[in-house]
Order: sequence, then C-alpha cells, then structure tokens
Amino acid sequence: MSVDHRILDNLLSELDKLEDPRRGAGRRHSQSFALLIVMFATMSGYLGYRAIKDFIAKHKSDLIMHFNPPKDRVPSYSTVRRILIHLDFTQFTTIYKTWLNQYVQASSDQASWCGVDGKALRGTIEADNHNDYVHLVSIFSTFDKLVVDTGKVVNKSNEIPLVQQMIKDSDLQQVIFTLDALHCQKKQQKSL
Repeated sequence: MSVDHRILDNLLSELDKLEDPRRGAGRRHSQSFALLIVMFATMSGYLGYRAIKDFIAKHKSDLIMHFNPPKDRVPSYSTVRRILIHLDFTQFTTIYKTWLNQYVQASSDQASWCGVDGKALRGTIEADNHNDYVHLVSIFSTFDKLVVDTGKVVNKSNEIPLVQQMIKDSDLQQVIFTLDALHCQKKQQKSL
C-alpha cells in the first residue's frame, strides 16, 4: 500500500470536523480513521459492511504500520457499521468535496482536465415505470483519476442546469471541462 501522508493527514484533519454521535465511552477508535478505512475499502471494490470487514482483515498490518493507531488496533466490523449508520452524509460529502477540490487544485500548476458526464444507474428503473430512474452526473479529474463531484438529476428534467451549477460550485481554477454536445446549447432570447 503506497501512502502519501501529507494528503491523508489533511483528509483526516478534515474528517475530524465531522460530528461524532457516539458516546465518549464508546470511542476506542477515531471516527475519521474508520471513515478513511471505509473509503480505502470502497475504492478497492469492497462494498458493504462484511466486505469492509474483509478489507480490514486483509490489510490490518498495513493499516497499523502506516497509521499507528492506539494499541495497534483497527476498528471492528461493528464499530465501522455503527459509525456509518449514524454518519451525517450531507456533512460528510461537504467536507469530502471541500478537501477534494483543494487536492485537485493543488496537484497541478498547469491547467488540468475534468470530464463531465451523466448516466442512468442500472437497476434503478422501476418495473412499472420506465421513466423513473436515478440519473447521476459526475465531474471526473482525469489528471488525478478522482471523482470531484456528483449530483443527482431530478426526475423529468435534464442535466444541463445541474452541470452548470456543479461547475459553478466546484471553485476549480485553471480547469478545462469536457462535456457532451448537449451542453453546447445557447440560451434562447425571448422575442417581444
């Protein structure tokens, strides 16, 4: 496991800003360390609580070596599960996006490229209503190989206004965005 400690220390300090709803006596492991492990596991294809447990078991010695947790212990399956159940997802994504935008911005002095694309998610179409499905748009930093932001398109609308708002909110500088041709439309002027 190759680790850039400056980047991860910055992420851990950002994750420390999350409210931890656990009782003081129930905080053997830091919430930020457990969330970092969940992120590593998810990015490695370990999806779900039991899969995260398998990731922790497989990489326990690496996690201990790189992060020096107290008493050389890593969070258990039930600790990770409790943290994820009570996690304020909106607060987490806000903190993560802020950190990620800083990281993507700092990673290159030159202009970087970000691809923007929307996709309907497989398996989200209701059997009786083929027009009701989850449609997500993502901004992907091709230089860093990271998803910078995601947004959900509201049913019965298109992704153009969402993409415009996501780019505006991203605060990315010196970035060239590549988009589908549908985003090349001009605003129609109302004639009197």
